[in-house]
Amino acid sequence: MSAGVAGAVAIALSYSGAGSWAIVAFSLLSAALGALLTMAVSGFKPSVEFDADYIGKSLRSLGHLASHNILSAAVMPILQYSAVIQLGPAAGGALQIAARLFTLIDAVAITPLRFLIMPLFARARDEGDRIATSLYLAVAGGTAIAAPAYFGLVAIAQSLLPLALGEANGSASARVVQLLSLQGPFAILLSMTTQALSGRGHLRIVFLRTALMYIAAVLPAVWAAQFSVEAMAGTYALASGSIGLALGIVIASRVLKASPNRLFISWARPFLAGATLLVMPLLRHLLHVPPGPLPLLAMLLIGPALYAAALWLLAKPELTKLLELLRSTARRRSSP
Repeated sequence: MSAGVAGAVAIALSYSGAGSWAIVAFSLLSAALGALLTMAVSGFKPSVEFDADYIGKSLRSLGHLASHNILSAAVMPILQYSAVIQLGPAAGGALQIAARLFTLIDAVAITPLRFLIMPLFARARDEGDRIATSLYLAVAGGTAIAAPAYFGLVAIAQSLLPLALGEANGSASARVVQLLSLQGPFAILLSMTTQALSGRGHLRIVFLRTALMYIAAVLPAVWAAQFSVEAMAGTYALASGSIGLALGIVIASRVLKASPNRLFISWARPFLAGATLLVMPLLRHLLHVPPGPLPLLAMLLIGPALYAAALWLLAKPELTKLLELLRSTARRRSSP
C-alpha cells in the first residue's frame, strides 16, 4: 500500500517536471507510510512523558537497529563491487541484473510478512511464555509465503529471463538469480526470529548476528568472486542460508526459549512444499524441453496448484492455527 501510494505520487511529480526528485519523494514517502502502517498494525502508542533513562535506552536501540539496516543494505553493493573489480564489467552487470530481480522478489515476499506476522508478536510482547508459540506460527506462515516466491523464481528463471532480457544477458543472469534465490527460503526463519527479537527489545543481538553474517557469508563470497560470478552467488547463498538457519534456531532457543525441534518443523514443512516447484524445471530438463514461452506458461499455470496441494498436505496444522489467530486479531482490532 505504501509503495503504491508513493509510486503514484512519484509518477505525478515526474510528469510535472520534478525529475530525479520524484525518486527522492518516492523513497521518503514510502518509508514514512510504511512506518505509519507498521505502527498502526503493531498497536504502537507514543507517549509524551520525558524519561532520560528511557531516551538513553531508545537511542542505543536506535543505533543497533540503524547499524543492522545499514549492514543489511550494503550486502549486494559489496558483492557487485567485488564482481566488477575481480571479474570485469560483464560479470558485474550479470550480478547487478540478478541482484535487482532478487531484491524485487525479496520485497514482494518479505513486505507482506511485516503486516501479517507483526500482530502475532504484538499480542505476545507482554507475555513471555507466548512469544515462542507466536514464533512457530510466524515461521510457518512466513515460509509459506516466501518459499513459493523464491523457489518459483528458481523454476522459471531459465525460461523467463532470456525472453525478458535477451539471450545473452538473460542466460547469464538466470544462473545467478537461481543461486541467489536458493538462499531466500532458508533466511525466513532467521528473519522471523529477528522480528521477534526486535519486538522483545533485543536489538543488540540483532546487530551482532548481522555482523556475524558478514564474516560467515559476505567475506567468503567476496573471496569466491575470483573464480566466477556463479561461484560468488553460490557461496553467498550456501553460507548465508545454512548458517542463517542454524543461527536463527540457536538464538531463538536460547533467548526466546523456543523448542529447536518444533521451530525447525514449523519451517521445514512449508519449505518442502515450496521445494516441490523445483520438480517442474527438473522434468523439463529430463524431457529435453528447451526454455521458451510455452514451458514458461505451463509452469506458471501448474506451479500454484502444485504448491497449494503440497502446502495443504504438509503444513495444514500450522497454517490453520495461523489463520485462526490472524482472524481473532482482526476481530479484536475491529471491535469497539
